[in-house]
Amino acid sequence: MTTSTGRERPGAELVTWLAALRTLSALACAETDLAEVLCLVADTARTLLGFDFCGVLIPDDSGEQLLVRGWSGLSDEYVGRVNSDRPIRLDSTSPSTRAFHTGEPVAIRDVRIEPQFALWAGVAQEQGYRAIIAVPLIAGTEVLGTLNGYYASVHTFTRYEIERLTLLANHAAIAVTSARRL
Repeated sequence: MTTSTGRERPGAELVTWLAALRTLSALACAETDLAEVLCLVADTARTLLGFDFCGVLIPDDSGEQLLVRGWSGLSDEYVGRVNSDRPIRLDSTSPSTRAFHTGEPVAIRDVRIEPQFALWAGVAQEQGYRAIIAVPLIAGTEVLGTLNGYYASVHTFTRYEIERLTLLANHAAIAVTSARRL
């Protein structure tokens, strides 16, 4: 579709994405509670990318583990168990830890057949997901955490999906950086 100036109008998907990014940017610059912002990031990722569940993980104060600090679709019980009973230690081989240390996305098509995911297999089954992707939140040269997406079924993550999730992770990094400054 073209406008009277001869330019093409953006598609509905682009308009939806731009509106979501505008909302995240505005919230990241406001004096909003970090947990609220991180939940909005997770909810936005879940809505825009069609994940069954999403989470934003940030290191604890000791720098020893990643804690789920924002989530969408995940049960409170799951978040509680991961944060206490099955912590994602920064010296582990979890997808989140690997993404955090390498600064690169880590995707697992099927967590049930991934040996390095065995410690979290029980909680993953209870929550009901089979596929996971963890994308680092990067601000400058520092990795601040990860944005994770989960699918209930086995899923092969495409380059396009990874790029889109990375864009949202960048906005989450802005929110974390802004919250630290405020």
